[in-house]
Amino acid sequence: MQKESEEEVYGFLGKMLKRVSFVKEGVVSVENYEKANTMCRKIDENDTPFVALALEIDAYLFTGDEKLKKVLKDKGFDKFLLINY
Repeated sequence: MQKESEEEVYGFLGKMLKRVSFVKEGVVSVENYEKANTMCRKIDENDTPFVALALEIDAYLFTGDEKLKKVLKDKGFDKFLLINY
């Protein structure tokens, strides 16, 4: 496994952060927040805001948490950003 230089890591991070938008939780409707909370309650409630935002803006969820993905799929959510590494 090749180790990246500090410069390469910061370069990648900078490129990635240019594509990230930060939003206030108030952007998410109560309906989608409650729906996400119901979906996440049994696995990890800390994921609720991320799932709620994905529902609100019809976005893909970026997660490597296989347990969360299984629970969400079982509840009808199937939009995941997949990464091969």
